Amino acid sequence: MRGYLIKWENHVLLNLYFLPARKKGGNFSIYGISACIGIKNHGGCLLMIKINLDKYDDPRIYIHENKEYYIDKLNNTLRIKNPEEYVRQKFIEFLHDQMKIPYTAMKTEVSITGSAKRMDIVVYGKKRSKNVILLIVELKSLDKKLSQKDYNQLFEYCELSHQKLAILSNGKYLDFFEVSEYDYKTSHDNLITYKKLLKYYNATKVTDEEYKRHSYGRLHYKNVVRKIYDRDVMSEYVPVELTAPLINLYESLMDTTHKLPEIRYDNALLESDAGISTQTISLSVSVTSDYRTIYYKLNGQLDVIYITIQYLSYTSLTVSMIHNNAIHNSLELDLERHATLEGNYLYIKHDCAINTGLNRCTDKKSLRTYIKKHSKLKFDRKSKLVLAKLDISDLLYMDDDDMIEFVSNLIEYAVLRDEYRDYIKNIKKEERNDLTIQTSLYDF
Repeated sequence: MRGYLIKWENHVLLNLYFLPARKKGGNFSIYGISACIGIKNHGGCLLMIKINLDKYDDPRIYIHENKEYYIDKLNNTLRIKNPEEYVRQKFIEFLHDQMKIPYTAMKTEVSITGSAKRMDIVVYGKKRSKNVILLIVELKSLDKKLSQKDYNQLFEYCELSHQKLAILSNGKYLDFFEVSEYDYKTSHDNLITYKKLLKYYNATKVTDEEYKRHSYGRLHYKNVVRKIYDRDVMSEYVPVELTAPLINLYESLMDTTHKLPEIRYDNALLESDAGISTQTISLSVSVTSDYRTIYYKLNGQLDVIYITIQYLSYTSLTVSMIHNNAIHNSLELDLERHATLEGNYLYIKHDCAINTGLNRCTDKKSLRTYIKKHSKLKFDRKSKLVLAKLDISDLLYMDDDDMIEFVSNLIEYAVLRDEYRDYIKNIKKEERNDLTIQTSLYDF
């Protein structure tokens, strides 16, 4: 790439740079010219728009695994606290306020198909009932001067995602521009609204669509059951008598018209019910599902809990959490084995089977011992952990007493399982022999 500066006194009047544009097949042979009029002292363009993020509240800081994080409310996840993330969380409010972009139309850390790269913020519209990208936003920290390298990064994102409109900003200035076929950049001196973005792309608004529940009397209908199958929620091997109760349970998790109340325990707090978020979790394959998302505090440390029912070669009641900046499954409970119906009650129990990564240390009895010592969760006469006794004589709702107890038990059990895994891993690190390990498992 070649660049030329045309200066007058201390100002850069014209910055010409030649950017290679890809032909089909990946060969660089066509060169485009882009022009940017700028002021050297600002490290930016005269067409750049000066902004003030100070009017928006600073993102709240939470402690998770003894580190500082922000909550990313667009994706309902945690982001490590750093200067660039600080700008992003405030810029989300800026886009919502100044461009009237709904929160539901924005996503953070969006992957690019066929690339390991991620875009800071993406704004979406809808075409033919599918989400399409309208705008790509790349952000830098407040103390960073925007450079040609930053522009090149954003040009690449636009090329890989086949998009034209982009914003580059360091939280003080922003450049809102359009990229042509040959990487020619045309900056705009004003932002446009979300409504105009939609018109530009001939797209429709992304809305927060609430899950539409089925009436209690229709839960066993074939078309309802098929719809649930198509959502990859249940397998076709669920016993007939459990089908309607499990659909009832799943739809209560998806129903945001009823929310969990704030619940305090001795050292724990169900802080807030954040509704539904879509998460992709990498197992043997990547699985994308809708999760009920709950913010939970234990001993002052924040956890984000994701709960759903999903098809994982079986019908799984899945509880996921954030650990080491990634989401992992704390519990995958096979409802085809561990859910039973007794009269009007749906029981969900578990035998405390667990995979710790150490095959020699997966004894169910040792986890039961750990749970009995560290919690008040209850076991039945067959030593199975009782997680739920749900009255399914009518529709279930998240704020029902039995659902509150179930979700509380589920979260506590998931947290204990993760604690137990860490306990086992610490034993492994100490390189004790097998006999010492097995003996220590029953003496916590």
